[in-house]
Amino acid sequence: MPIGFFTEPVGDTRKTSGGVSQTSPRPVRPPQSITFSRFHSTKPKSSRDLYSQPQSSVPIHSPRFQPYSHASLSKSTTTAHRSHCSDSHTLPSLNYSLCNAPHANSVDHSHSTDSLSAPSHSSRSDFRFFDTFSNIPAHENPPIAKPSARSLNLVEASRFRPPVPASSRLTSWSSPFAQLRRQELETSLPPTLVNIAYHTVHSALAASTRTTYAAGLLRFTQFCDSWRISEDARMPASQALIVAFVAQCTGAYGGNTVRSWLAGVRSWHIINGATWNGDSDWVHLARVAANKAGTEHSRPLRAPVSFEHLHLLRRKLDLRTSFHAAVWAVALVTFFGCRRLGETTVKTSSSFNPLQNATRSSAIRFRTLRDNSSSASIHIPWTKTTKQEGASIIITARADDLCPVAALRNHLEVNKGAPPTASLFAYRNTTGTWTHMLRNTFLPFVLNIWHEGLLDHVSGHSFRIGGAVALLLAGVSAEVVAATGGWTSLAFLLYWRRMEEIIPMSTSSAYNQSQLSSLAKIFERFRIRQNISNSDLSSS
Repeated sequence: MPIGFFTEPVGDTRKTSGGVSQTSPRPVRPPQSITFSRFHSTKPKSSRDLYSQPQSSVPIHSPRFQPYSHASLSKSTTTAHRSHCSDSHTLPSLNYSLCNAPHANSVDHSHSTDSLSAPSHSSRSDFRFFDTFSNIPAHENPPIAKPSARSLNLVEASRFRPPVPASSRLTSWSSPFAQLRRQELETSLPPTLVNIAYHTVHSALAASTRTTYAAGLLRFTQFCDSWRISEDARMPASQALIVAFVAQCTGAYGGNTVRSWLAGVRSWHIINGATWNGDSDWVHLARVAANKAGTEHSRPLRAPVSFEHLHLLRRKLDLRTSFHAAVWAVALVTFFGCRRLGETTVKTSSSFNPLQNATRSSAIRFRTLRDNSSSASIHIPWTKTTKQEGASIIITARADDLCPVAALRNHLEVNKGAPPTASLFAYRNTTGTWTHMLRNTFLPFVLNIWHEGLLDHVSGHSFRIGGAVALLLAGVSAEVVAATGGWTSLAFLLYWRRMEEIIPMSTSSAYNQSQLSSLAKIFERFRIRQNISNSDLSSS
């Protein structure tokens, strides 16, 4: 069913003189008004709530459905509801609801051009949704205010956009171009083969990536809806339309957010075989402008994990216990391997996948080199950049308490007996059951120790940053460090640009001015050897 208008439940049914059943509709109860307001949470709520509404087989013009009139909407503002909507502001030209409402699924898209309204929250099951934005006026100036997270989960009803989970949006949301191309394919191939082809292309993206990219398609659709862009013009999207989309987001969102949304629209085009016009110089300049204007929306920087953090963590652990042994191994392998924490921990128990997470049966090799030093390599089946090709985490032994090879050996010894299908750093919990080392178990545990020790606040990514800095200061060449962390040359130099801002935040004595100067020289020599110009760095 299309999404938008509210309807009340059917009233009493009675028999007419002709024996035909008729329904007496109940009066429409006055809705609560929703004003424009910034949503308090800075993290957008999942758009999946949009698609949880029950569907009905009753035709849209059925008399049992009674949309609110414009008159009823204009009189619906209540003082009680306004108290929920602080920091109110006007959103020019866009009729989006910007309210921190208690129930996301209670938000209505009305055809009113003045406000958006919702029925009483006391009976969420007493309404359904219908068509939306039917009378939005033509825009003369682009909207500049940032809509709330909850309002951004709403789109106009369309046969091209059925209500589906976010992870299915890239294939389920269509366009006239996409439907025509599919019809052309089915003239030469059986429909079953066409379905298999689309499914294969879609499955090339990880589930988390499909969900992330779906947000970009949602925002692009809302942009097109608000400006009354025709369905035919949305795919293939012209350079001008793509630049206009970026321009409307500029200043309201961070550059990385805009880039992620464009990636979602691009994937939607690729999956449907449409030409993508977003790689032109014109679009590139628009993205540069978005990066510059969106700096205020960037996430706060976090200091790197330093040796001071690791030494304190070691003093607080008993490496003879199952959980502590696993925590210590994760910390040192992630740090000295310059890896992402998501590659050494598991996101959730339900998301564990041996095709993406290292297990106890993964290839682990210990080696003794000619100079009597030792190292270890761990094969991980999947990384963010190499996908299913995986990678190897390589760690080298140290002659102190921070030896990652010793930590790994200790974990395998203390936690021996784990089933081959268990994740690599699984441990026994208090009941003796083997448990995955979850990211949300590991990180809060170590952060609490460092918080009590009054050390710099760090994030999961701080292990990767700190490990790279430690190796470079130890004299390891930039090429080797880049290979260790799986960076390309350009990505590694861009990473250094970020570290230049992050490292000075650290109050640890591990990083003094002479060391920072040394790191700058190391990266400058690396840039020259890789023939990467400063202009390439500035434009990336």
